[in-house]
Amino acid sequence: MRTTAQFGSPRLRCLLAALAVHAGEIVSVDQLADILWGDEQPTRPEASLHNLAFRLRSELRRAGLESVTVRTMAPGYGLTAKPTDLDVAVYADAIRSAATLLGPDPQAALDLVDDAEALWRGDPFGEFTDAHWVREAVGDLVELRLRGVEIGADALLSLGRAPDAVQRLSSTTVEHPYRESLHLRLMQALSSAHRPTDALAVYRSLRDRLAEDLGTEPDAALGRLHATILAGPEATAAAPRREHAELFGRRHDLAAVTDALAADRVVTVVGVGGVGKTALARELATHFGPTSWWWSELASVTDGPAVAPLVAAATGVRLRGDLNPVDGLADALSTAEGVVVLDNCEHVIDAAAVVASTLRSRCPGITVLATSRMPLGVDGERIWHLEPLAAPSQLDDVGSSPSVQLLCARASSRDPDFRLTEANEAAVAEICRRLDGIPLSLELAATKMRALGPEVLAGRLEWRFRVLRGGVRATHPRHRSLHALVDWSYSLLGERERELFDMLWVFAGDFDLAAVEIVVAEVEGPATRDDVELRMSELVEASMVALRGGRYRLLETLRSFGVQQCTQGRDETLRRAHAGYVADRLAGRERDLWGPGHAAAAQMAAAMLDDVRRAMDWAVTHDRRLAIRILLGLLPYLELSMSTEVTGWARDLLRKSGDEHRRERAVVLAVAASGARFDGDLFAAGQRARDGLDCDPHGPVLVYLHMILLDVAMFQGDLDLAQEHTHRYRVAAADAGMPSVTYMARACSVLVDSYRDDADEPEAGSAHVIAVAGAAADAGDDVVASWCNYIAGEVLRECDPHRSIGLFDNAIEGSARTCDRYLQGVAMVSRASVELRAGDPSIAAGMFRDVVEHWRRSGNWTHQWVAMRTVVELLAHQGDKAAAARLLGAIRHSGELSGAGVYGEDEERLAGIEHELTETLGDDTVAVLMELGAALHPAAVVASSAAALDILSRSGPGGELVETEEAEVVDG
Repeated sequence: MRTTAQFGSPRLRCLLAALAVHAGEIVSVDQLADILWGDEQPTRPEASLHNLAFRLRSELRRAGLESVTVRTMAPGYGLTAKPTDLDVAVYADAIRSAATLLGPDPQAALDLVDDAEALWRGDPFGEFTDAHWVREAVGDLVELRLRGVEIGADALLSLGRAPDAVQRLSSTTVEHPYRESLHLRLMQALSSAHRPTDALAVYRSLRDRLAEDLGTEPDAALGRLHATILAGPEATAAAPRREHAELFGRRHDLAAVTDALAADRVVTVVGVGGVGKTALARELATHFGPTSWWWSELASVTDGPAVAPLVAAATGVRLRGDLNPVDGLADALSTAEGVVVLDNCEHVIDAAAVVASTLRSRCPGITVLATSRMPLGVDGERIWHLEPLAAPSQLDDVGSSPSVQLLCARASSRDPDFRLTEANEAAVAEICRRLDGIPLSLELAATKMRALGPEVLAGRLEWRFRVLRGGVRATHPRHRSLHALVDWSYSLLGERERELFDMLWVFAGDFDLAAVEIVVAEVEGPATRDDVELRMSELVEASMVALRGGRYRLLETLRSFGVQQCTQGRDETLRRAHAGYVADRLAGRERDLWGPGHAAAAQMAAAMLDDVRRAMDWAVTHDRRLAIRILLGLLPYLELSMSTEVTGWARDLLRKSGDEHRRERAVVLAVAASGARFDGDLFAAGQRARDGLDCDPHGPVLVYLHMILLDVAMFQGDLDLAQEHTHRYRVAAADAGMPSVTYMARACSVLVDSYRDDADEPEAGSAHVIAVAGAAADAGDDVVASWCNYIAGEVLRECDPHRSIGLFDNAIEGSARTCDRYLQGVAMVSRASVELRAGDPSIAAGMFRDVVEHWRRSGNWTHQWVAMRTVVELLAHQGDKAAAARLLGAIRHSGELSGAGVYGEDEERLAGIEHELTETLGDDTVAVLMELGAALHPAAVVASSAAALDILSRSGPGGELVETEEAEVVDG
């Protein structure tokens, strides 16, 4: 679509992209809500989406795209557009047309490709190119673009412009190092440009890369071109073709199917999965006369109706809109000549049969070659059954067997030292026999030859027959092949290794040997721990587990396979063992709160967060007491990260009754109170914290509860109560044996006193806190030392703003080192406030814009509203008085709802701002604007304020913010 990256807001662009991916279809509200908001859904997603759709229509009209319409139709929304309005459609049409013109008019084909390439402006779908919901469409576009590169190169070679073809292909082959069709064309172009040495180097590099990374060899066509270039230009005409080395033992099959294609219009190669039907068809395409071949890979098709459109795309024809796809395909190919390949069509056999039958009856120049695990069942079909490769009998020469030749060729490509010898030939022959000569199974076996050797491999094939079973029609061939690969590798493991592998899926992230030993000991008993290291080594050698930097990891495919292998009874035991391991890893971390180990404890929890999630997902429902143990160990992480995920687990536990001890319940209440403290619900925070105290907590939990109540009291302006909790906070820390917490308590006591109306001697208070910061730093308490820098700056903020700036900057730097998002936010607020009152308002606006975004991302509404108290001052004094009045109304309303009262200097400032606004705008106008602000959704207030701050930040020193149109509301 011809719009720029600046089209609307990011969320508006996201909606446009989501609808464009499914242009002409209706996308449900649920699907769009998941795309737009993910896990952070608005309160009323339907209403928010309706608002976004309304704004998108306005933006489209404003951009002059009247033919692009957003429709509302159950169950959601859809985008309707002319093909010429969508770059994707224009591009695809151009590439297909170029493919059709390549033979008769290569210059026209080249022009079409170049025009189409001009449509690319960065990544497909721009900023959303990596999003899960657009991944498939991006992949299709990338594949189409690669096809365009190949068509362009073919056209240049046809026009005798080999150097230009080299230039076009060079960078693309680097970006796609395994795409053999690109390398084939590059070799052709280099050879035609009289650079045979470079062409041979391309082949060697590709061959080595495929062997090392994938365990395969280059395609036969590449091999033949390589041999031709080696022979030199004078031998090109006389050079004999290679015997079909890639297809061991298939000479008879190639000849028979070639004859069938010459005599019959529909030929189907039928055989068991993995027998080599596709490889045979590809080899045929390189030898069967000068006719065109159009390859339709149906493995990616999930339903029958998609078959005809995919064949149309492969042949480069455009279907007529007034005909159904099959009739349109037949109409477009009625005068064409060539072979249409329907590859891997067993799962859409009925639709493939209709296409084949229709082309046979209505397109006299078209021959259909199908590969399938069953015949098409159409009139005139010639069926060729492709049998497995012959395995050596006891009397045969082992080395002459095609299956042995294939296995040895693939094994030597991975291990150059591998040879068929008298010592290993019996084992090699046994492998080929046990795998029934199925090429895919033999190629998979070759990947394990280096690690296991033929003898060990031959002894572990009793489980292989499950890999060779044919699938039902609905089974996706690629998925079946992937499962066969994993299942096959799994069955090669020893019994003890399989038992261990069946447990490793429970780890959601990286894990070390100690973790495995602990979990296995819980499941199998402590006597098994000694052999875990040996068993893990076997799994790594078998490529079932990856080992990097001393830590293990399972690929997602392997983890999913492990889940399937785990029985229900074992699953319960395993999940409990894993949750227990996580709880043990976090055990005692709560004592690191505001101590030397606080940052390390939080970072450890962050590093194992995937496993914490998996453990809590099970424990919250199945073992509350275990879940509470995990929550307790997460306190240091929670205090630095303000994690809404952690506090959400506590709320889940509170919603259900349990049999935990009162002191265990105090843990849940403490975490839930902390969440309410951040959510902007100070009433709930205070009540939950007091309920926690009623549960007779002790140690770090008691300390944490008093800290929360201290925070709540300060937000509500009850400084006497805050000082009381500061004292209790300090006493509880001493009783708990947490001496480092006393540094924090001493600094907080100074901060509380500094907020009193009669506070005096701020310099002395600041000096005391700076001394505490030094003592904390000497003790290794980096978190507390950074907080003390912030508190010292806060004490000096009014009387010595320039000095406070250095302290705030030190606090911000310290928060970056310790990953303390809470401290970072409050220090940013104070730093921006000083800039506003003693520096440049436009710089302050930029700082507050960052502050608003910081609190928005962290979900801390309590501090967001505190920050807004200064933002309203900035807006009022710099010109946008209407926006300031609305924000003032929202702030007053939020205080009523959250319990975060405004007191002291903040109250005086807000009262003064309201008076100034009243004198400027009038009583009635200010009252109306404040009512409007109070009625706004908090997200709308944040979005509007951020937009106004962004404008002001770009106004320059002393610049005034002009009255602006209401900023768009992203969340409805």
